[in-house]
This record gives sequence, C-alpha cells and structure tokens, in this order.
Amino acid sequence: MDMLIGVLFFLGGMITFYLISRCLKPKPQQNHFIVENQRQEKLLPVLKTIENNLSMQMPKGEVIDMVVDVTDTVKMLYNEKTKGLNWSSFTITNIGSSPVYMSVNTWQKPESPIYPGENIDVDMKRRDAIKKIYLVCDKGKSSTVKIHAIR
Repeated sequence: MDMLIGVLFFLGGMITFYLISRCLKPKPQQNHFIVENQRQEKLLPVLKTIENNLSMQMPKGEVIDMVVDVTDTVKMLYNEKTKGLNWSSFTITNIGSSPVYMSVNTWQKPESPIYPGENIDVDMKRRDAIKKIYLVCDKGKSSTVKIHAIR
C-alpha cells in the first residue's frame, strides 16, 4: 500500500511538472523579432560592402586581343571613350625583334625590358585597375607586341 501511494505521488509529481513546464514555457514574443530585425539591419550594410568589394575583384569577362607596333617614341594605350582601358589583367608578349619597355598607369622607364619571345603577366586583381599602358623601344629600334587582356 505504501508502495502504491509512493508510485501515485511520483506519477502525480511528474504530471504536475509536465503541465507546469508546458504552461510556463516562454512563448516567442515580439521583442525577439525586433532584436533579430535590428541585428539584420546592422548586418545589411556590412554585407553590402563585402559584396561590392568582391564584385570589384571579379573581372567582367570581356577579352581583348590586340597587336601593337612599338617604336622608340613612347606609345600610350588608352581608350578615350571609356576614360581608360579598364582592364583587370593582361598578358603582353614581345613577338618582334627588339626589347620593349612597358609601364602600367604612369610612365616611368622600367629597368628591365621584355625581350623578344618573352611574355609578362600583369594582374591587378581588381576590376578596371589598368587604365593606361606605356610602351617604348630603345632609340632607333622597333618591335611588335601581342596583348591578351581581360576587362
């Protein structure tokens, strides 16, 4: 009999605990949604900045191929219509017979030229970073370069 009473008390306690925990269980309140909304509003500008930075690193995918004759007068490659070449990377190959000096965006004669048969890869890792390319040969020399660029 004592055992039965003990079991009933135990079961009654369990049922009571169950009912109380169900009734006192916190319900989702509007405050939770307000806090979550505020969090999202703070994150949105940060995510937009990250998205913009990533998109600036991605090339547009346009490929430009050209062959350029180079002389002993500095030649600047620049597109007036688009206010620059707006490339992200390019490969230049000297297919001529004389060394060619190359500079990107601002002119300064490099110490080492691109020799015939050599190629150089330039990757700025940012969209529209390459605005100008300057090319020149030694005095009295000329050459030809092939350029493969990505905008």
